[in-house]
Amino acid sequence: MKHPQYILAFHKESFGVVTSGIMPMTLGAFMACAEQSLFIGRRHELEMNPDFGQVLPYIMLYNSGGVFTYQRTSKVGEQRLAGNYSIGIGGHIDAADVAFSGPSIINVRDTFAGAMRRELDEELAFSYNDSEHFCFSELDPVQRVAMAPDFVGVINDTTNEVGRVHYGLLFKMRVPDMIAVRCREDELATVGFTDISADLSAMTFENWSVLAIEHLREHGLSEKAA
Repeated sequence: MKHPQYILAFHKESFGVVTSGIMPMTLGAFMACAEQSLFIGRRHELEMNPDFGQVLPYIMLYNSGGVFTYQRTSKVGEQRLAGNYSIGIGGHIDAADVAFSGPSIINVRDTFAGAMRRELDEELAFSYNDSEHFCFSELDPVQRVAMAPDFVGVINDTTNEVGRVHYGLLFKMRVPDMIAVRCREDELATVGFTDISADLSAMTFENWSVLAIEHLREHGLSEKAA
């Protein structure tokens, strides 16, 4: 379900004061903050309250040629983003994605891992040397482990109405050069791997991608969270 009534969110106060931009942190530090106030809420109510951040994994795929890029078409569910370019794969964490480790206790790690795997399966197709296309879950298990995403930090964009009610979980995932990637949904048009050090002024990127590109240009793709 692409636009569920119930989604995962947390109270922004659990992260302290977060300015607009990307706040680098370890996955452990993020988990400690998120576990304080993570809950399942009604999406239409959360859209109206900037005190809460709807949780969206935002996964950047990269190889030696650059960062995987696509354009959101007019068929995208969030029309405020239609036409924009993006380097992030992901979406809301649905109630169906939530894993529990006990009565009313959300297992944060398993929930995020499952939601990210679902988003990768829904949005992307992978192939070895342009052979048959596979979803992420169908790739060789050893390959999937090698491609495990690294957590970079939290994206907080306070410059527009979309960003003020969302928090992005920025991940990066190294894709071997021998594996081709394309979008599998009509909502997304494949651009390919883009050199982010080049002049990208002709492409209008969504705000989260702008923040991520600026961070990558400053710190590089090989940086690990401290």
